[in-house]
Amino acid sequence: MASPPPQTPEEARDDRPPPRLLASANPTTSRPGDTPDLFRTVQFSADGTTLLGSTWNHYLTSYVLPQDLLSPDSAPHHLSPQGTVHLHSPIRSLAPSPLFSLSDPSSQTALVATNDHPIQLHHLFPYSPDTSRIASYKLINASTEAYITPTSLLWPSPGSIFLCGSANRLDVFDVSREGEEGHYTTLQTTARPSSGRVHGWKGTISALAASPPDAGPSSVLAAGSWNRWVGLYDYLRTPAPISHWSLAGVVDPSSGTEIPGSGVVQTIWSPCGRYLAINERNSHGVVLYDIRGGHKLLGVLGPRDAGTQMRLACDVFATGADASERGQFELWGGTLDGSVKVWENAGVSPGREDSRRSWEWKAHEAPVTNTALHPSGSVVVTSAGTFGSPSDSVVDSMVGRLNGDGVAEMPMTHVTPDTSFKIWECAA
Repeated sequence: MASPPPQTPEEARDDRPPPRLLASANPTTSRPGDTPDLFRTVQFSADGTTLLGSTWNHYLTSYVLPQDLLSPDSAPHHLSPQGTVHLHSPIRSLAPSPLFSLSDPSSQTALVATNDHPIQLHHLFPYSPDTSRIASYKLINASTEAYITPTSLLWPSPGSIFLCGSANRLDVFDVSREGEEGHYTTLQTTARPSSGRVHGWKGTISALAASPPDAGPSSVLAAGSWNRWVGLYDYLRTPAPISHWSLAGVVDPSSGTEIPGSGVVQTIWSPCGRYLAINERNSHGVVLYDIRGGHKLLGVLGPRDAGTQMRLACDVFATGADASERGQFELWGGTLDGSVKVWENAGVSPGREDSRRSWEWKAHEAPVTNTALHPSGSVVVTSAGTFGSPSDSVVDSMVGRLNGDGVAEMPMTHVTPDTSFKIWECAA
């Protein structure tokens, strides 16, 4: 995805035309009594042919991309899902198969974690809503025998295992073995004395990401928690973290001020596996580290309007591993005002001729909750929307109103007018 030459090294290039809108869709609800819905997550399948969405009304939806999506003569498409799965509990985390292929039905699956249930493997294009579940994996608290609900899931390539994070624990499962037999090992998170030192960290693990397969001989797992800790694991070799640190009290080297935040929502590796971006709630930018030889703080990609408890997901892209190694990768992320902001040369130190710069465009009329790039870098998908309280006028209009059973009526949950996802063409 080539970028036009900059006007000045650090100038924000807001004069470029916005990306072209290719397609859009709204959350699909099909059951009477469903409250207004929003997309919780939106992401591309591993082969790039399908968009996978999860909603707050417990739906998994799959949209196969039209073959003429990039046709210069076609009007924007309005998409409908080809696959729909409805779950009976809120979706806490989701991990699509890393082997997903539109030509192989057996690969069209996703792992889903819901409240008070085992982790479940579902087919994304079921013959009927009741036939989607393929397998389940039990994560149980040995003391209470209650199900532990993962707050994060990761299904890395080549797909033989998956990882799940929860309160003070990080577990590894074998996909090929169901029930409790699928549990393979537990990685160390809580602090333990070892040779006079304390290794480990605590917190609800809210974000998981594995370094790219081509980044090195061994995949490194980056885990983040709600209490602002980050841990790195060589999880195929040892259960102990190889490094861990807290974001609390970390100072931005460019401003000299403490970096704000209230919990990690994403850990994002650069395409070369050298850089690690940390996306937090209630933040003003994305924190960037150079992991080579430790965890060197490079700075904060900002300003970014993300001062909210909501998850405003980001993504990265580079034209190649060599470019990424030089810091020449892009980071894309949405904001509360409906804009999507792009940082180019995100890993390049300030002051260099090719130092980082940014541009943005207005994508939605609501907070942008997801931004995900196609594996080819040719298109990007964004989604928007948030819940809110009904207006005072709506509440006043319903005072004293009763339903057929004589019970006082309550106003429905309010959502922003824009609850769509949109697919955009990335300008060459």
